[in-house]
Amino acid sequence: MKEEIKRDFDILVSVEVEKLDRQLQLDVQSTVNQLVRTGNLHGTAGLRAVFTDAGRSIPTRVQTALNILLRSMTAHGVALTEDNKEETISTLRQWTNSQIAQLQEVLASASPYGDTAIAKFGGEPLIANLTTLGDLEIKRAIGECNLIAASNARGSLSTSPASQTYVFNAPVGLVQSGPGSYGTANQNIDASSRADIERALLRVEEALKNASNDADFDRREIAEMVSEAQTEVAKDTPNASKVKALITGVAGAISFTPRFKEAYDTLKWAAALIGVTLP
Repeated sequence: MKEEIKRDFDILVSVEVEKLDRQLQLDVQSTVNQLVRTGNLHGTAGLRAVFTDAGRSIPTRVQTALNILLRSMTAHGVALTEDNKEETISTLRQWTNSQIAQLQEVLASASPYGDTAIAKFGGEPLIANLTTLGDLEIKRAIGECNLIAASNARGSLSTSPASQTYVFNAPVGLVQSGPGSYGTANQNIDASSRADIERALLRVEEALKNASNDADFDRREIAEMVSEAQTEVAKDTPNASKVKALITGVAGAISFTPRFKEAYDTLKWAAALIGVTLP
């Protein structure tokens, strides 16, 4: 990979990560304040709560990095192909792994849960879960890279002189036109999609009321995520990144529970309206 591509990627992604880190610190501080009010700060429940905050940000971080990497390649006239796909994925994987370590540092700086507390409250599985979430996002990103590379390979077969490629910024994000084109979505939450998201979250909320806690399901924790998402969506200007992260977190928590299938399918459809692709 060209050095200028790596340089531009490092510069741009560091700016976005700084913003995401600041938002995470605010979220963790809010969670800690709530834990203090309820008397649950010192214990496994509190540790799990702040790690949940960190986990929610992983999908947004990986997607942001992928978008910036593709933008940097395009800006320097490099298309994603089968020849450079593995190197591109490797760059993204290394970056994601470094983010998992950075997330732990952010948690330690914004909460009382440093290495000692993590060991005391048995937090090793929570750290492992962050790594698992990162691996899942890498798998999704690999799928996107495969599609783009395949599309570019098909486009390269065209020899038409009219088949020119243009890259421009549109309201939804970076768009590339022509053979093997792609777009990186960064959609706003308009009135229509807002209503659909609110209905989907309400569907999940109703399903939660009829569910009971068991060993692999924490109804209260998911209800808090749903409530936070509803509050954010209801704002005059919702934070799109936060809404996407919360929806992804809710979906991930209920996706493997059969009794939530209808609620999950509704949420999946609504999430697609704001550029969130759920499995």
